[in-house]
Amino acid sequence: MTLWGAGFLASLLVTAASSLGYLEPLQARALDVLLLLGGQRFPSDVVIVAIDDAAFAALEERQPIPRQHLARVVRGLQRSGAEIVGLDITLGG
Repeated sequence: MTLWGAGFLASLLVTAASSLGYLEPLQARALDVLLLLGGQRFPSDVVIVAIDDAAFAALEERQPIPRQHLARVVRGLQRSGAEIVGLDITLGG
């Protein structure tokens, strides 16, 4: 068998093994190792402001958060220098 034929056969075997899911555990372990070696890189200028059940209790409000409270939070973030504000909320009708 030529070198080209051996390479083609190896390629077919790896493709078949991958399609059948035999390589998933190996791929998962390899990804875990790569992520560990790379370390975690988080932007240092990202801040998450979470409004949890304790915040609702302090506001003496129930969900969804009243729009006037939400507006005060967003204005405070803007005054603090926030360039981008993302919201993940449900507003009531």
